[in-house]
Amino acid sequence: MPYRIRRSPAQVRETLELITADGQSRRTIEVELNIPRLAGELRPAVLELTHAQEKIAAAAGRGGEEAQAAYDEAVAVSHHLLEMIFGAENTETLLAFFDHNEAELLQQVTPFIAEVVQPAVRNYISECRKRAVKGRRHAGRN
Repeated sequence: MPYRIRRSPAQVRETLELITADGQSRRTIEVELNIPRLAGELRPAVLELTHAQEKIAAAAGRGGEEAQAAYDEAVAVSHHLLEMIFGAENTETLLAFFDHNEAELLQQVTPFIAEVVQPAVRNYISECRKRAVKGRRHAGRN
């Protein structure tokens, strides 16, 4: 019998329903999460967004150009994070639905990121570690 190797599921598919403030379903979008890519890129992007938000808080009292620069940086970082997770086309759809209010959009998608994306990434990393340990054990028997 041949030795079997198996690919891990690389994609997680989810459907997001966009609902207006009065409860009307406006649209659904299909999201394909590329978990291996997100496993390497999500944490640094989230940390970058956290740092950008901290810069906004620090610059808020000073106002002017520094506050605007901090805000612009946070918008760029959040846009990058959204595109990383949802893809460029879905990000544009989401932004249009939220009238290009990235702060509101981030507030609304944060539960999805915390409850769907991050657990999928953690599970993928955990499975990779288990396979690596199993592989090392198997290699040590030769």
